[in-house]
Amino acid sequence: MINMIFRTFIIVALYAATTTSISFAQSGAAELIKSGNAKVANNDYKGALNDYNKAIALSRSPICYYDRGDIKQMMGDNKGAKLDFDSAIILKPNYAEAYCNRGISKEELKDYTGAIKDYNKALELKPNNSLIYFNRAIAKDSSKDFKGVLEDCNNAIKFNKDYAEAYNNRGVLKYEEFNDNEGALNDFNKAIFVQAGFPTCLFCFLQLKPESGSAVKKFVKE
Repeated sequence: MINMIFRTFIIVALYAATTTSISFAQSGAAELIKSGNAKVANNDYKGALNDYNKAIALSRSPICYYDRGDIKQMMGDNKGAKLDFDSAIILKPNYAEAYCNRGISKEELKDYTGAIKDYNKALELKPNNSLIYFNRAIAKDSSKDFKGVLEDCNNAIKFNKDYAEAYNNRGVLKYEEFNDNEGALNDFNKAIFVQAGFPTCLFCFLQLKPESGSAVKKFVKE
């Protein structure tokens, strides 16, 4: 079982509010969303949550629930985050980002089967998204589906050749579960190459030697 993981949240940028309805913009909710997102950028999570609460009082737009779910997730309230992502998906059934981040909350709540189902749905909607493959790999690791983890890490790298965290996690997997020291070293080396000084990979790379059969376990999460 891999013990540390990089996890990737999908964050909706400020421009997302401009894609919603005119009534949403006119209600004042759009400005509150922008204000909340700015507070998130400044690590003012409580202030952001307050703005998102006010936005939802003005508009039942999926972006309002999505952003509030994001901040609750960041604050460790995964039950509350899941409920907000539920609402976002009810209002916008093809909301890939909401499925992905709800998957993260389900995984934090140890509902690994539910998390994988959400990642599957997100990938139906966005089949070339490396972040979703990466997150599904984490859920599959928790379920000890190591072949599935390898496949998803491969796909994450396929769609993002510079995904240092995916190289790192695949390297740890190759070492721990497949006894592939050479493959692990190659992945750690690649991660260091695409992200100079990547600390976890550098640490593993320096300690993992084919002749020693030892390595530091650092499966990582964002």
